[in-house]
Amino acid sequence: MLSSLPRRARPGVALLGALALGLAACAAPASTGSGSTESTSTGPVISENAVSVTPVCPPQDLYIDGSIRTNYSLGFENFKNEDYCAALPYLRHIIETDPLFTGTDPDDRNFRRLADTYENLAAMVDSTDQALRRAYLDSFFVVRDMRKEALERAGQDVDEQADLIARGRFYEIYADDYEDAEQQIFDLYVEAFRLDPDTIDDYYINYLAARSAVDLEQSEAQELLAEMKPYADDATYLDAVEASVRAGGALAFGTPEEQYDALLAAYREGDRSADLIRRLAFLDTRLERNEVIDELLPLLAEQNPSMDLYRALGSRACRQGDVEQCNAYFEQATELATTSAERRDVYYQQASANLRAGQSGEAYRMAGRALELDGNHGPSLYLRASIVARATGGSSVQARAGYWCVADLFRQAANTGDPRIASDARRAAARYSAAGPSSQEYFFLGWRPGQRISTSTGYGGCTTTVR
Repeated sequence: MLSSLPRRARPGVALLGALALGLAACAAPASTGSGSTESTSTGPVISENAVSVTPVCPPQDLYIDGSIRTNYSLGFENFKNEDYCAALPYLRHIIETDPLFTGTDPDDRNFRRLADTYENLAAMVDSTDQALRRAYLDSFFVVRDMRKEALERAGQDVDEQADLIARGRFYEIYADDYEDAEQQIFDLYVEAFRLDPDTIDDYYINYLAARSAVDLEQSEAQELLAEMKPYADDATYLDAVEASVRAGGALAFGTPEEQYDALLAAYREGDRSADLIRRLAFLDTRLERNEVIDELLPLLAEQNPSMDLYRALGSRACRQGDVEQCNAYFEQATELATTSAERRDVYYQQASANLRAGQSGEAYRMAGRALELDGNHGPSLYLRASIVARATGGSSVQARAGYWCVADLFRQAANTGDPRIASDARRAAARYSAAGPSSQEYFFLGWRPGQRISTSTGYGGCTTTVR
């Protein structure tokens, strides 16, 4: 078996005790979950002056009550309404007093809400204060550690594999914030796989396969691939990686830029194989090098064009302003797609190409086609939210309430957890939520926080929650 791959130390979180969490993991009592543990407060505490609960938030009035149930309700309502600044002190209080309280059977939902709150606070941080953003993101790991300890004290089972995967997915989403994200992801997924290989999803096996071909020595990569292969539901991808590793296949893996350079060098040396020409044409257009695409087109015409080729040609036509030809190429790519996932990806790429060409309406429509095949496709949800955001605006209170609908769309995209867009989607959701009218502005309309209202965006009517 491949020797254990030690995980690098988790990012330091010493700053969090004073800055972000204000919690002590060992101080949280074991929870009954039913509310038998009450705060030591003797009654409602209403501050004479609003207090600062965390640097990124405006001052908040606190209503920490002697009843754990009341505090739980206030935390949940604010969290549900995406008022994370208001939710934070109540969630902290619950974690400090009865962390697994739910009103019914105890579970870890308060930890999950607190971790999500810190992610959203990170999205609210100004781009110039990366230290504060990192502190909020690091809070995710502190909360996960506290969650595990609380569950163990209460005698509840802890799904170790799910915890490892959650940490790995977090690093995927916030890879730009952690220098060692790729190493952390790899080590966490290896550990999760070895903990229970029968239950792990193929996504994580395929991720490890791809990274092993790039990051490990050939013998180590072969050993890990052989270890994982019996547990893959579909070993097709692993077979391809294994064959490439055996052949020392530098052309098959690595970054797109590395693949392109290797393919171009082989082409210049006289390689005219169908596979090389197809892949070189795809990368030549995808990376916008356009060094040899005109040479390759006649050669490609003599071969059987692939779905990837038509996708590349479609994107190229849109960049050149020929939208009609662009969409025609994408239609041909769709016809060559053999699975719904491939068709979804073609529709999404077509939507992206049209958006870059200034065709917002067609881009919105094609992203919708992708979502018909996969309603949880993060990139398509994000693209649609971006289009709606561009078309939304106005100076009236009602018009600006449309920004809350936009925030809802970005939140939906973020909730897919897709690492390609989740971080940006969270930031956009926070930005557009803050762009809506203030409580002083909507007071005269009779609105109140948490109320459901009907308003509109540039793409029609919508229903949203008053912030």
